[in-house]
Amino acid sequence: MGDRSNAIFLGYDDGYGVGVYTHWCGSTLPRRVASALKASKSRWGDVSYFTRMCICDIIKKSPEGIDGETGWGIFPFDMNKGIMTEEERKTIFVDSVSRKVKIGITEWEFDQFIESFEKDGLI
Repeated sequence: MGDRSNAIFLGYDDGYGVGVYTHWCGSTLPRRVASALKASKSRWGDVSYFTRMCICDIIKKSPEGIDGETGWGIFPFDMNKGIMTEEERKTIFVDSVSRKVKIGITEWEFDQFIESFEKDGLI
């Protein structure tokens, strides 16, 4: 039971990144990622700061908050190994090199992804 999902932040062309796992907020993770992208726009060109800002923004707005001991995890990601979780929702890939978000087979530019949630008043 839960509402699991992952967001993977890719920063280089080598297939490695940082993953964020949620146990309870999978259905809202796309909106959280869009909000984090918007909040971190000034650092889109700086992989380290961008990734840290996004992860912090995603977690701090959750019911558990940044200091919670459950609900969220951070893990190293290797594209060659894939993801080993029992998620109910599709993984969100955030690529700071191409500045694209991909969920399943659908892909958006960062600005398009943000706008898709803004137009509905979700962020």
